[in-house]
Amino acid sequence: QAFAVHRLSSQHREFSDLDMDEGARGSLIHEILELFWSEVKTSDRLRELHDSGGLTSQIHQCIEKGLQKSEIDLYGQKAFFELEKERLASLLQEWMKYELEKRGTFKIFDLEQKKYLQLNGLALELRVDRIDELDNGGKVIIDYKTGTNQNLKKWFGDRIEEPQLPLYSQIVPADALAFAEIRKGKSRYRGLSIEPGMIPGVDLYSKYKDCPEMDHWEEVRDYWKIRLDRTAKDFLDGNLVIDPVNEKETCKVCDQKTFCRKTELLSRFEGEDE
Repeated sequence: QAFAVHRLSSQHREFSDLDMDEGARGSLIHEILELFWSEVKTSDRLRELHDSGGLTSQIHQCIEKGLQKSEIDLYGQKAFFELEKERLASLLQEWMKYELEKRGTFKIFDLEQKKYLQLNGLALELRVDRIDELDNGGKVIIDYKTGTNQNLKKWFGDRIEEPQLPLYSQIVPADALAFAEIRKGKSRYRGLSIEPGMIPGVDLYSKYKDCPEMDHWEEVRDYWKIRLDRTAKDFLDGNLVIDPVNEKETCKVCDQKTFCRKTELLSRFEGEDE
């Protein structure tokens, strides 16, 4: 899939909907949170806004700015537009309440900044959603997610799935990696850390059941680097073996079916066997 999209420029044709798909909603949340934290900057200021009654207004302002900056055109659908703003406000108020109640003191160290990484000769340009600095100086890399639950087990296979945070760990010497799962009624953090209790929902790496036994956090990062380097080499070498890590899940959501023709080819070979 990566070879088809990035080396051969095979593009899936999207047909626009009347409203917003999940991808557009996720991008909009990123935009709004970037605007919010670029102004608020610290958990102390977040608490001040909450206690003074100014948090709701701040969230609404960032939603308005985010919608104006985005390429989403809902202004011709006034009723839907207003409902979407209400949905966003409710979701983000819930998320900020979670941040206040569950987390300790932190400040924004970095926000939506481009980072560059070389993997076995493959140059990558990455954008890290957010990096927090804790009271003790420790850094937490945060990746926003608005969709399904994130399965950390995917970081510890022979080939890493959903590698954003393992990739970011090769650039920034962080003490914790966390998915911020922002979903109505189900908001939480999920990830791994070097010390227990850094963020609720983020496990101590050595206690996580699917993490191979390793004595030091650096060993975990090295474990990821070896596998990421191998994947980068396969990509640069033009390894075109159709071999998805999780065939059922990967092929179900892949938009390169007409390029790959895996199902068609398998059907043909099965017919020949008969």
